[in-house]
Amino acid sequence: MVLDHLCRVRRCVNPEHLEVVTQQQNVLRGIGAPSVNAKRMYCPRGHPYDEANTYRNAGRRYCRACGRERRAEK
Repeated sequence: MVLDHLCRVRRCVNPEHLEVVTQQQNVLRGIGAPSVNAKRMYCPRGHPYDEANTYRNAGRRYCRACGRERRAEK
């Protein structure tokens, strides 16, 4: 568990501005690349990241439709 600084000021120690959350929750609440990518609902080609069209490998999401298109181009 880690402290999430709700006010986004890392030096802040006001208990009302701090919340204990998991590391994953803390990262996803942020504004960095991991949180931005996790919030994306569509792949770069516009296919949805849903259960039927998405597979995961080594913590990354991949679009099944794009994979089919790449294999068809070969």
